[in-house]
Order: sequence, then C-alpha cells, then structure tokens
Amino acid sequence: ITHATTGATGLGVATGLPSGVTATWASDVITISGTPTASGTFNYSIPLIGGCGNVNATGTITVTAANTASAASSTPTACINIPLTNITHATTGATGIDIVNATGLPAGVTATWASDVITISGTPTAPGTFNYSIPLTGGCGNVNAIGTITVAPDNTVGTGSSAPTVCINTPITNITHVTTGATGAGVATGLPAGVTVTWASDLITISGTPTASGTFNYSIPLTGGCGNISATGTITVTPDNTASVASSSPTTCINTPLTSITHSTTGATGIDNSNITGLPAGVTANWVSDIITISGTPTASGTFNYSIPLTGGCGNIAATGTITVNPLVNASVSASNNVCLNGFSQFTITGTPEAVITYSLNSGSSQTAVLTAGVANVSLNNITTTQTILLTNVTDGVCSTTLSSTATVTIIPEETPTFASVPTICINAPAPVLPLVSNEGISGKWTPAIVSNTTSGTYIFTATSIVGRCFATAPLTVSVNTNPIAPQFDQIPPICINTFPAPVLPTTSNNGILGSWNPSTVSTQFGETYTFTPTPTVCATKATVDVVIALNPIVELGNPKIEIMKGESVTLNAAVVGANGYVWSPLASMSGSASLSPVVNPLDDITYTLTATSIDGCVAKDTVRVIVFNELIVPNVFSPNGDGINDKFVIENIGKYMFATIDIFNRNGQRLIRYERGYNSPWDGKVNGMNVPVGTYFYVINPNAGNKKVISGSISIVR
Repeated sequence: ITHATTGATGLGVATGLPSGVTATWASDVITISGTPTASGTFNYSIPLIGGCGNVNATGTITVTAANTASAASSTPTACINIPLTNITHATTGATGIDIVNATGLPAGVTATWASDVITISGTPTAPGTFNYSIPLTGGCGNVNAIGTITVAPDNTVGTGSSAPTVCINTPITNITHVTTGATGAGVATGLPAGVTVTWASDLITISGTPTASGTFNYSIPLTGGCGNISATGTITVTPDNTASVASSSPTTCINTPLTSITHSTTGATGIDNSNITGLPAGVTANWVSDIITISGTPTASGTFNYSIPLTGGCGNIAATGTITVNPLVNASVSASNNVCLNGFSQFTITGTPEAVITYSLNSGSSQTAVLTAGVANVSLNNITTTQTILLTNVTDGVCSTTLSSTATVTIIPEETPTFASVPTICINAPAPVLPLVSNEGISGKWTPAIVSNTTSGTYIFTATSIVGRCFATAPLTVSVNTNPIAPQFDQIPPICINTFPAPVLPTTSNNGILGSWNPSTVSTQFGETYTFTPTPTVCATKATVDVVIALNPIVELGNPKIEIMKGESVTLNAAVVGANGYVWSPLASMSGSASLSPVVNPLDDITYTLTATSIDGCVAKDTVRVIVFNELIVPNVFSPNGDGINDKFVIENIGKYMFATIDIFNRNGQRLIRYERGYNSPWDGKVNGMNVPVGTYFYVINPNAGNKKVISGSISIVR
C-alpha cells in the first residue's frame, strides 16, 4: 500500500498496523508491506516528519482469519451394512466443502456442509479402516477435515470338528468351531447335561462328560463383533447297558440242582464269561436274546455274591445277585461237668448255626432247640440223679441230618471240712481270726466273716468251689465271757502345773489286775484322762483316771528395782491372783506386812520376796530390790600439788551413782571435762594432761538415781 507525500522528509512511529506489517518512506512515497499474522480490521495512522504541519497518512487494512476444521465428533468402529452414527466437524471461515476432492470415505458414506458444520453419514458397505480427508472451500487457507472410520465385517463360524456319537458318562472328544470377528460365546442351548462351552482365541471348544442320553442339536451364539451368528451341531449320547435284578436269590443245599436264575438285559450283545466272578462251583451262566440264564448243581457251600459283566453297548454293567448254598447240617453234644447233689450243670449242643436240633432227656419225650450262633444250652437245675441227653435230628429248614449223639452228667460225693474248737474269749477282747483252711486242707470262707467280741455265736464255713469236688458246710461256735472284772484305782489329787517329777500311774490295780496306761506318762502341763487296758490274758474291763492340773497363783510386784534416798520410805504395791494366802519376807524395815501394800524404809539395799499359795497348795513368788542411796558430800577446795593430800576432787558416796554425770566449767562457762556413767576416777585438776590455773571452777552433778536432783556449785583449786 502506498501514500504519496509532499514536504515531508520521513515517517514517525506508525500505529494500528497489523502484526507482521511495516511502513517505509522513500522519495516522497510511503510504502506499507509485510505479512499480517493477526486477523481483524486495522485502522492505521503514520505521522509524517519534516516539513510543515502535523499530517498523518491513514487507512484501513482488513485481515481475514484462516479457515479451521475441528476434530471429528467420533472415531467409530461400525459394522458393515449398519447405518453409521453421524460424525460432525465444526468449521470456521469456510463457505463449503470440496466433496469432489474428498478422499477416504468408505463406500456408502457421504459428507455435507451446512452452517459451518460438516456432517458425515450413510451405511458403509465395505469393511476396512478408512482415513478420510474433506477439503474446505471459501475463506482463507488450505484446510481439510480429517478422521478415521473403521468398518468391521460380519462374524463367521465354521462347522464343528465332529458330530460324535458317544456313551453316556464317557468324556467326549473336544468339538471345535473356528470363529472370526467375535469376542466370545453366549449361552449355549441344546447341549447334553455335563457338557460345556468355552471360547478363546477365536475358537469355540465343546467338552465334558454327558450325563443324559439322546440326540442333542446345539446352538452357540457368538458375542461381540458384527452380525447374529451361532455355531450349530449335533451330539448323540447312547445310554448305558442295563441288567435287571435276578429272578430269584435262592437258598439251596449243596449238590442239589439249582432252579435257573435269569436277568433281562438291554444294549448288550453278550456276557464276558472270562470275567464272571462269585458263582459257586458247578454253576454257569449264558446269554441269549437279551436274557442271562444261571444254572447248574453247586458243589461248594457258602454265600455267593456273583457278578456277570455285559459286553457290547455302553457302560461297565454287570448282572449281580446272591446264591446261598447251605452245607450239610450237623450237631454234637457235651456235658459241662459232673455236679454236686442239688447242683447246676448243662449240656452244650454245637452245630450248624440257626439249625433246629431235636433231643430227649433220660429217654423222655422229644424236645427242640435252636442253635443260635451255632450253640444251644440245655440247663440242669437241682440235680439229684445221673442225667443223659440223646440228639436225634438237626435241620436248617433246607437240609436235615439224623443223629445219635449222647452225653451224661453224674453226682459227685460230698466232703465235710473240720476245725479245732475256739477257747472262750473275754467281751471286747481282740476277736480271734477263724482259719480259712480246714484240717483237711480245704479252703473257704466264714459267714459272718468277722468274729464278734461282744456276743457268742455260730459261724458257718463254706468251702471254695473246686471242679470235680463237692463240700458240705461246717459250723463252729465261739463263746464270749460277758462279765469281765473292773480294775480299781485311787483318784489322783490335783497336780500343780509343771510339777517335777510327775507322778507315776500304777500298772497294777488295787484289785490286782495287771495292765498298761495310755498315755503312758502323766503330763504336768495339761489335764487329761488316762486309760488303763488290762493284759489280754485277763478278762477285765478298761478303766480311766482323770488327772487335774492346778494353776499356780500369779504374783506381780511391778518394777523389780526401786531406788530411794537413805531415810526415805516407799510403798511396795503387789498384785496377787488365784492365791489362798501370801507372806512377805524378810520383814525388816517393813510395816503393814499383812497387806499387799506394805511400807518399807531400809537403811541399806535389800530384796523383798512375796510368796503366794493356792488352795491346791501351788506356790508362786516375786521379788523387788530396794536400792538405798546416801547423800553426796562435795568439797569446795582441793590442792592438786602432788603431796598426796587432797590432790583430787573427791565426792563422797558417788560410787553408788553408776549413771551419774559430772561436768566441770571454768569461770567463762566453758566446759573443761565431763564424766559419764559414774565417777570412778576423781578429777586431778588437769585438762588434756595440763594443770589448770589456780582459781575457782564450777561443777554440775546429775546423780541419775535415787530421785536425787542435780547438784551444782564451785570448787577452788589451790597449790
């Protein structure tokens, strides 16, 4: 763009030009050039410089924006021959599309433009991946709307790999169908029970063990991909062979022809004779026209559970049943043992289990018994004569045998045990033990088992049973002396507690009966009853003696030591319990000695004793020591000069004050020396081995005895 100018010599700073556009001036011409990089309407102003006047070159540049096309509204994967969901692109600047030059759309799909929107629609008729490009028309720039449409073909499925005929309960060989396009398999229909379907890697696999018989036309729909496609096929399942129950389960005798047994069969073509089991020897089986026939003569006894396998058809099926062949029945009899008179015995009959035996006793009428578990017992009670049994017949209801077996039970003679007589015993004396073996060496027991030591009685001996021997009972009488002598003793008077020595109980009673005591020695601490037991050789009763322990009185004088000053009196306060009388000793310096609180004023130390006596003559004592202290005589001067006269601070009568304390002070109140617990070594006027100066000193004496108060005063030292 140019502007011609006059008078100017150049340009100032232009305003309003679009980015990318500039202005230049040369030879009186303004030239505007460049490539605008922004869209819009730009009103520019370019001031001239030089010359006269304020003049601007002005104008307008309109810059149109480039066309745009948005991304596709979707990038679909569609099925072939299925209408496509519309795909749209929003556009700006364009006035249409160049459909002629559009590329990449699948057959059956077209594009249209209206109101700044491209719409792609239609029904794709070809499969594949289609990358389309649709050029915009009008506006600025070369812009195409682009996108991708994927068209999937219809699913496919191949025919089954087989259409098998199988036996029920037999695993089938896998049946497969090859598929394309699908992503799985839906719910199958028509498959036999026990057979299932799986899909993996484009392959349907049918497997399993059919549990139902019949012809099964199956259908397995594919899932995923395109189209409605199913895999189909047929599986034929044949049922197992069958064999009916036996026409009979006979019980017969050995070596007797069997009534034929039959089984009806289906599906089978015969029987496997080589694998028949359980038929008794002499019996065979054959198959004709779906019938198994079992016949023959059994030559072995027992219960025979047979199995006859079918051949051909399906399944492992066998015809089964039971044939019971009884052996020849038999029986025998034995006697348990010979018995004592009126005793018990029995005959034991053994033989074929559950058979019925016919017998007679002592040639009497016939009787029957069942051999339960092969045994029947015939009991014989209170037998007085020889017993004989005869077996005549045995039968199990099928087989029968004639018999002539016998057995006999006889009576055994009795033996009588004897014993030595028992001497008369004293009542309550140890009872004798009766011997358990008779003089003849016969063992047994007594009734009652224990002999009474209070009443006379007769005891019955019953021998221990010994097979093959019989014994009578034996009586034995034991007499009891019920009038024994009573021992007599003098009563022992009460004993003072802890008396020594203790009295000794006599071992012979006043009426001459020897014996012993329990306890054997007399306690002087506790009262007790002592029991005298006569010696076993004497028929006498026990006797008792009660020994009473008398308590000593209680005497209490309180403090065992009393301290008084010489010339003082003191009252002794005593307490006495349980005494009948008491006495003080000595009576010196005592007044009121008939009371428990006498007054004493001794001149010297003395010990007083109070003795109390109980009504039983028991004595108790207590003592009190009265200590008499003399007054202290303290000098007021001494001369520790070594001349042997008055050299020490001697305090008269201090020796008895063993707990006294003596303190010596100077005139300044300073303690120089202290004596504790008595004054055994009088002060010699020295402290720490050095003489103290001549002068006046002060003492404090605490007697700590005899109710004596603290004494203080001064003492002068001269030399």
